[in-house]
Amino acid sequence: MTMAADNNQCVFFWWTASTVRHLGIGGKTSNKTIEPAGGLPPYDPEQRFAAYQAHMRTYNRLKPFFVRGQFHGIAEHIHLHTLRDVPGGVLNVFNLTDGEQAFEFEVPTRLLGATGALLVKGANAAWGGDVVRLNVTLPGMCPAVIELGKL
Repeated sequence: MTMAADNNQCVFFWWTASTVRHLGIGGKTSNKTIEPAGGLPPYDPEQRFAAYQAHMRTYNRLKPFFVRGQFHGIAEHIHLHTLRDVPGGVLNVFNLTDGEQAFEFEVPTRLLGATGALLVKGANAAWGGDVVRLNVTLPGMCPAVIELGKL
């Protein structure tokens, strides 16, 4: 993938990380042969590169969930990645609209290999019964990475 076609929130980066087993980043600039008619919106390649470097650090820390984990489609724009014998998981939530959007959803605790509440980083959570209820509000065209458990 090329970071030139992404946005500064790196929504395409995280969609690719969530749906493709191994990432490959092609470079800071685009090529006219892969751009839509009219070209890409202007962007600062160095700022985007710095954002990608920061996101790669998070991705590398969580890489086993994406590469060796099991994918659970909670919803079209909500992806859960879990590892066998590791309580918890990683959720990717995507706002692919232009405006702010609130997401409220449930994840069955059986998918997380958990019998009780786990630490949640990146969203508000309420544990009850056999589900965890999560909510997060995202700006337009923005991803969220939510960690459940001590990852």
